[in-house]
Amino acid sequence: MLFLQVFRKEHSLVFSFKGDDLSILEILLDKPLKPYDKYSIFIKYKIVIPHERGRYGYYNKIFAIGNWYPILAVYNGTDWILNPYYPYGESFYSEAASYDVTIKIPKDYVVAATGKLVEVEIRDNYAIYRWHVDLARDFAWTASKNYLVEKTTLETGSKKIEIYAYLLKSSQKYSRKILTYASQTIKTYIELFGDYPYTYYRICEVCADFAGMEYPALVMIASDVISCDELLEIVIAHETAHQWWYNVVGNDQAAEPWLDEALAEYSQLLYIEHIYGRERFASLYWKYILNPYYSNLPDNRTTPTLGSIWDFKNSREYLTMVYLRGAAFLHMLRNVIGYEKFILSLETYYYRFYFRIARTEDLIIVFEEVTGQDLKWFFKEWLARSETPTFRLTYAKAFFENGKYVLKIGIHQGNVTQPFKTFLPVSIYTLGGTINKIVYVYNFENEITIYLNELPLEVLLDPENDFLGFDYDSPKNVELVAKSSPQLVYVVLVLG
Repeated sequence: MLFLQVFRKEHSLVFSFKGDDLSILEILLDKPLKPYDKYSIFIKYKIVIPHERGRYGYYNKIFAIGNWYPILAVYNGTDWILNPYYPYGESFYSEAASYDVTIKIPKDYVVAATGKLVEVEIRDNYAIYRWHVDLARDFAWTASKNYLVEKTTLETGSKKIEIYAYLLKSSQKYSRKILTYASQTIKTYIELFGDYPYTYYRICEVCADFAGMEYPALVMIASDVISCDELLEIVIAHETAHQWWYNVVGNDQAAEPWLDEALAEYSQLLYIEHIYGRERFASLYWKYILNPYYSNLPDNRTTPTLGSIWDFKNSREYLTMVYLRGAAFLHMLRNVIGYEKFILSLETYYYRFYFRIARTEDLIIVFEEVTGQDLKWFFKEWLARSETPTFRLTYAKAFFENGKYVLKIGIHQGNVTQPFKTFLPVSIYTLGGTINKIVYVYNFENEITIYLNELPLEVLLDPENDFLGFDYDSPKNVELVAKSSPQLVYVVLVLG
């Protein structure tokens, strides 16, 4: 990026580059700027678009133009947040703003961009596209001579949303699926989280090593993903979720990457559950979250989920702890507080920070307000620590007292330097059916007491794999004993 001039009205302004990678543009203003003052700056610069795959480059006759212009740093009331660029993840952090963008390009190109297409003017061999968006976290665009465009309309009750697919000819046969998946995800997230802020949405094919990349009202999908039906749907669901978590509810993606990525990762599975049901959800939760988490799991010295992008050793650790463990934590939280309160918390969070900036503390406060529970400790245990505990049933005994069966189970916690304080699902199989409980463990050795109306036969930890932790799946037979203070007298029970 070559900067030619920075000026205000007719006056040039002094500017310089800061930071180890010289990615910070510092401009000296010609007068003090007070709160609520208006100040216009014009920046003239040139860029050379690299011939490479990704979110910023030209490859296979497609321009992918993301993160292509100087954007105002966020001021937190004390300091400017000057995040340097990082090769994996998103090191971006910006306030929502209005954009008016003019793109002049040879007229045989098809252009997709953030915002509403206001006008197209043809001048000789060029087309001039004018785009506008009232509020957006960023502005991106793509272009190709070979794009074929298809469209569908989603009617949400309050408005119509035009959804576009920009694809190469080789991918055009998948356009209906892409438009269907996009329509379903937007409709689902509107029902779960809140209103979609625009009347347009664009899905653009690019050549990239990533599966997808989110921008306001526009997402880039890698060519390699488009023919993979299940993965295509998952990627569209994930990137579309970022319209809610990143674009509308903003966050520092460098300092707290989990706050948008984990929410998007889990939202994609909420979409699956909403469209296809609980069984499909459970299958894909294992396939896309738990199984890769356990397969990729670094040692216990890894960076916790609350780490910044600079803290992780590599992209594998970043993906495992931010996306996968973050999503798994949200699933555990849902199981603790219940589905309805979980969804209500996300909806409350969405509208409270509508086109504002949120932090982890804000999300915790919302969940505590909605549930009336103290949840800080639960967030801290799973997000500020990197270990993954093991859980094992050590015994299961029951006796009859005062008209109730008193079940006592022992749970051993291992693979951690200090025991986790956490909830854990337990299933109790009785003559009359299955009873599911959420229990609390906090030591290496835990004894849990549960009062039942029916005779317990077997006990199993976390039968649906809803919670993180290596648990031993074999059910424990319940040993029926007779209580005789101060000792337990064992009785043999014969079922005929």
